Formats: sequence, C-alpha cells, structure tokens
Amino acid sequence: MPPLPALALVMSRRAAYKHAMSTERSAPGLRLTRLDVRNFRGIDEISLDLRDAQGAAIDLVVLAGANGSGKTALLEAILLLLHRPEKLPRDAAPLREQIRFGAEALELRGEFRFQERDELVDFHTELRVAHDTPARSGNFLRAHGLEPQETLPGYGWSRDARFDANVEYFSARREPEALGEVVNPGGARSDVEAHRLRELKRRLISAYYRDLRAQARRAKPVTEAPANGGARAAQDDGPFARLQRLWERFNGAGQTLDVIPVSNDPGSGDEVVLRDDRPVPEDVTSLEMARRLAPARPDIPRMVPLDRLSSGQVSLLAFAGPLVFRDAPTDVLLIDEPEQHLHVQWQRLLIPALRELSPTTQILVATHSESILDSALSYERFILVEDEDPRAHLDDDGEEELLAATPPS
Repeated sequence: MPPLPALALVMSRRAAYKHAMSTERSAPGLRLTRLDVRNFRGIDEISLDLRDAQGAAIDLVVLAGANGSGKTALLEAILLLLHRPEKLPRDAAPLREQIRFGAEALELRGEFRFQERDELVDFHTELRVAHDTPARSGNFLRAHGLEPQETLPGYGWSRDARFDANVEYFSARREPEALGEVVNPGGARSDVEAHRLRELKRRLISAYYRDLRAQARRAKPVTEAPANGGARAAQDDGPFARLQRLWERFNGAGQTLDVIPVSNDPGSGDEVVLRDDRPVPEDVTSLEMARRLAPARPDIPRMVPLDRLSSGQVSLLAFAGPLVFRDAPTDVLLIDEPEQHLHVQWQRLLIPALRELSPTTQILVATHSESILDSALSYERFILVEDEDPRAHLDDDGEEELLAATPPS
C-alpha cells in the first residue's frame, strides 16, 4: 500500500511537545475513545463508544463475532486512523479497492485522548477515500483537536507525517518463524512482523550488555556478572526480569533467560536462550561449545534459543516484546486472533498478563475464543452481529455491547 499523504494536527503546543518528548510514563498514554466506520470493506456502518460509565477511555477492548462480521476490518481501520498503513499485511489492497461494493466512499473517524501528567488532550482523525480520490496526492487523512487550539501543521508528527504514537499490530496471518541467531545486536530496527522475535532478542542483548557495563561501573564483583553469559545481567524491574516473570506465569519456575555467545568466533554474535536453573560452567564459553560438550558433561544446563521454542511459546514472547521495554512505551496494541497456537489455559491467562506487563497500553483484540472473551469485563466486550439479529437492537443494561455489522458482500 502506498504511504498516506501528510496530516495536520490541532492541539496545544505544550501538550503536543510533552507527548512527543516523553519516554517514561505511569499514566495512560494514547487512548482510542470512539470509532466510526462506514463503507469499509464489508462494513456498512458501525460505531463503537470505547468509554466507561464515567467517561474514561476503556483500557481493554475485546471484539467478538462470527467470521466476516468485521472484527479485523475494525482493527485495521484503527491502524489507518493512526497513520500506520505499513503495519497492515503486505498484500493489503489499495484503499480505493476497500470501499464497500456499491458505496461511493469509505469513511473512518477515530476519537483519541492522551494524558501526560496534568494534561488531557482530545483530538480526532478522519479518513475519507472515494473512487476518484488521487492515489498520490490530496490530504484525505486529517486530525483535528476537539477544543479550540492553535493549529500546528506537522507538529507532534514524525518526519513522515505520522503522529508520534507507538502502535503495534499482530495480524491473524502471522506465523512464527525460526529466525536464527542475532549476529549484529546493533542492527537497524524492523517493523515487519516476521522480524519481531529478532528485534526482541536484539534489544534483550543490548540490555544485557548495558547492565553489565552498569555493574562494572559500580565495581560489582566479576562473579556476579560472568562474561560468558553464565548469569543474566538484569535489574529487578528491567526487561529481563519482566519477561522472566511473564515466562514463569505461563510455564512455572525452573527456566532462566540468559545471553551467551553463539560461538568462540568474536564475530559470531550472541544468542538469547532459556536454560535450566543450573549455572553455565566457567569453561563453557559459547552455545556451540555447550552443545558439543553436553553429551559428556551433565553439569552443562540445557539451553534452548528463543526461536527454537514451540509456536505458542514464540507467540507469547512476540506479544510481550513491545511491552517489556519502557524506553518506548506502547500506546496501542492490536491483536487479531490472539488465541492462535495457545492452549486454552494460556488463552485465559494472556490478556491479564499483557495488561500487567504494560498497564499504560490500550489493548484491542479480535477473537473467536471464549477464554479470551471471559478474561474481559462485560463493558469491555463488543459482540458484532448482523443487523437482522434482534439482539442488535436491545439495550442490555450494562452487559457486553451488541453491535450491528454488515457481513462482506
């Protein structure tokens, strides 16, 4: 899909600056508070009010419904409204081809709110694409403040005209891949979904050596931070410790995250592994050596690279990857069918675990899993049904909201 045109943002200069510059926060970040979709793919018209009874944005949104009810379309509409078309699946059709058959134009509108300390800023974005909308010109995606504010074209947006919000999307067409060892921990970041695990390992390795340097500056004894990766260098609330707690929540104790050189070749790079709780002997200086000596050395712990884990375990780590590093908090996490590859017990644990990992992130998921649905409160559930369904016109007095959605033509 070609990049979307430039945008204009309306908000206070002070609030936009604080949001763009902040990297640490304890208050919620960006929140979607309302979504309106018309004539997009198979959806005729649908509106979601994502606020609770007190008017606060909902932290968790779970979309459920039959195949073709529009769950995926809603998640990907949010990506478009946040100007993240590059996170759509690679084979996504051009926007003009996503206009509902028989309609003149698709229209998307999202209302957003972000809070930074004492600031509360509301704004909305709008996207309208008609059959005659130019593919390369014209500002058909716009952002507007909901209060009279100074107009600041381009302010608060990155160089390629995107709002400075951290958004992650896991499509239902994802597939865990064996990505191999990380040879260059300093390599460039990739947003392509196939590289998520590689990015997680790269950042964990960077954090590992950063902690080693910090320990050296504090004159810690060498035995507390062996250079061969025999013990992870993690702070109590660093990314290693946070990921370790998540792993134990799903798998129990007995395995430890660690970093060890791939081989004794200085250019081979490092690997992130899960090993049993026994320390790595000091004379074992690489994963290659450990594999070679393990048949005759019962003192060498079993070590498994992250990308050699099961599909469900890889999925869990991939979901957690964007959330464990606090230098770039994730504002919005979108997951289509999070239940893929997960045992039903893990499905029940997943959403609470992700929310605990990053309480400031708004999580929106589309699911067929009763276990995922049951992990949400009633006002966090949105059940998509056809307009002919009588439940679409009932006021259920606080239970999960039933929304009429037109299936694909």
